[in-house]
Amino acid sequence: MAGLALVSPLGLTGQANADAAYTVSGKINCINSADPVGVWVEAPNGGSGWAKRWLDVSDGWGYGHYSKALPNGGPFRLHVGCGGTPQKWGMTAYSDFHTGGQFSVVCNDLNPLLARVAKRVLPAPLKWADLSQGIPYGHCKQI
Repeated sequence: MAGLALVSPLGLTGQANADAAYTVSGKINCINSADPVGVWVEAPNGGSGWAKRWLDVSDGWGYGHYSKALPNGGPFRLHVGCGGTPQKWGMTAYSDFHTGGQFSVVCNDLNPLLARVAKRVLPAPLKWADLSQGIPYGHCKQI
């Protein structure tokens, strides 16, 4: 009986793993603004805060990268600042909630009005290109 009492709190249901600390990190990019100016990690289990950001041009594209420790584990979502400055974002794009360490996203900060104008002025075949990459405005999609 005592052995069972000791094992049960360790999470035979998997609950302990869901609450285990981990670091979330990955690539981030904004369609229109490229390198994001800020990343806030929302963590309902606690540990919300600013992610460390850096630019890596080693792949030739210059993706932004981020990293943030989540001391209580659990789900999180990203609030990504696209355009503007670190103090005053041009706009904020949001990811869906996710659980796990690696999470790379591309965010659509391409103003829908600008996208419509581009379709009118771009030459064919570019005018039929989906500049939003199928991502709703203000949303970040996992890549």
